Amino acid sequence: HLGPLGPHAAPPGARARTTYPRPMPTSAFLSDLHARGLIHQCSDESALHAHLADPAGSPRNAYCGFDPTADSLTIGNLVPLMMLVRLARAG
Repeated sequence: HLGPLGPHAAPPGARARTTYPRPMPTSAFLSDLHARGLIHQCSDESALHAHLADPAGSPRNAYCGFDPTADSLTIGNLVPLMMLVRLARAG
């Protein structure tokens, strides 16, 4: 179905369901972030890679906070939100 929001949009009246592709390998995920300029510096990239590629398969959590007293969100809030989307898609 190609709806107004693209190939994964739900038909009118249907409950939307979020689906993600298969998990991306950690090295590909970090390479993608570097290619997009989303990682400026990292204190220990090998430790980050090992943490994200946990062989036990335990889930990794991410947090993105916003000021609850702000009148609205700004374009500056988009970058961390898109990072959360990228993390979710990467598995």
